[in-house]
Amino acid sequence: MRRVAGKASGGHVIRAMCILLLLALLIGILITEAARSAGTYSYEAAKVATYTVTDSFSAYVFRDETAFRSSNNGPVEYLVEDGAAVGAGESLANVYGGSAGEFVQREEAAALYEEIGRLENALERDVIPWQAAYTESYAALMNAMGAGDLQAGLRAGEALAATLERRSAFGDSESAVRVQIATLRARVDELVRYEDAPHTLTAKENGYFTYETDGYEALFGVSAIESLTPESLNRLLATPQTDALSVGKLVSGGTFCLAVTVAPEVAQGYTSNVSYRVRMARGGETDMQLVRMSPSDDGSAILLVFRADQRPADMDFSRRQPIEVDRERVTGIRIPAMALYSENGENAVYIASDGIAGRRRVEILCRDGGCCIAAIRSDTGYLREGENILITSRSVYEGKVLNR
Repeated sequence: MRRVAGKASGGHVIRAMCILLLLALLIGILITEAARSAGTYSYEAAKVATYTVTDSFSAYVFRDETAFRSSNNGPVEYLVEDGAAVGAGESLANVYGGSAGEFVQREEAAALYEEIGRLENALERDVIPWQAAYTESYAALMNAMGAGDLQAGLRAGEALAATLERRSAFGDSESAVRVQIATLRARVDELVRYEDAPHTLTAKENGYFTYETDGYEALFGVSAIESLTPESLNRLLATPQTDALSVGKLVSGGTFCLAVTVAPEVAQGYTSNVSYRVRMARGGETDMQLVRMSPSDDGSAILLVFRADQRPADMDFSRRQPIEVDRERVTGIRIPAMALYSENGENAVYIASDGIAGRRRVEILCRDGGCCIAAIRSDTGYLREGENILITSRSVYEGKVLNR
């Protein structure tokens, strides 16, 4: 019995050793394969591509604007929508007198008018299905928040709320909503019951009417750019302003300018009297001519002034505009950034030709994240279109045999 038990025990040991040896062999195979895979070479054909070099700035808008002011301190009844295109002679708003202290009734009426407008919008039967409008507004909200643009996010959020309100009205009793609107209007009428005829604001020319004012309307006209410098722009921005009596402004739909203060090295990439594509981050884009490059007194900054003859339809009315300017379009050979080497003050890549590594010089025109654009050169030793750019983590040198 003891001999049988001994034989059985010895068999278990042998099987365990075999299993361990097999595991070691398997691990060795996996490590070898991983090392072989990690050391393989990959290639990318050198192709010609065009890249647009873009700069981001914060600009100030100069345009002809007329602020509407009224000594009446009561409710303001707007007769056109905020941002609406209006014609000369068109009535824009009625401004009533107030009898309950400075601007108290105006603020109360503004809240009532806002609620009335919201309910009236909710009753509209939009041609676009509400689901599509919801999806569009939600996407705009997420994009704006992801980009950190709070103003654009606020507008998208308001559009989203309006869509949901409109959807809600479809399921509710329309008559109940109309009764609520009538009740709110009755409260507004109560505020102005003892007032005589209101002060009616009228457009003197064609343009766009917006409720928002900032007090800079008279200072930031188009003519102001003729002598604008970095210092004078800062003085304009520092000028104390008050718009307590303002109830809206008429904005010209024609010529407008964008003023940007940049460092001298940034200004070197721009040329006077050249047109550039400008995109407003909150909406609208157009071609604008660089009409002024004015240095500061100490040379530490350069003022760039871009000018266009027509306001883009989607551009909002903010004084301060985040913008993107397409500075130049660069055409060259596209190179993966990880394939680029810097050796002895020169930029270079390695290419694969008939299984042999070859070194090619490159002249970098611009960089963008994971790629570079190199100049197209016919000189000997420079990278040419169609060559296979070598991408590897291995050490490589001129003439190396590229075995896989």
